[in-house]
Amino acid sequence: MLGFTVHDLGQRGYAIGFIVFVFLAMFGLGVVWVLKYSREDARLPARPPAADEDQLHEELQHVR
Repeated sequence: MLGFTVHDLGQRGYAIGFIVFVFLAMFGLGVVWVLKYSREDARLPARPPAADEDQLHEELQHVR
């Protein structure tokens, strides 16, 4: 797509292609940022751990 723009517009196409490339890169980074930080709340546990899970966790801490 960028090659067609450069071929069609000549020297000015390089500048336009570069601007489009930078815009798409920034857009992609923005999408990654939104996806990364919007899923942070989804990782929270839905319920508190049960008593036996707490005991297992404490036992594992003593093993280390």
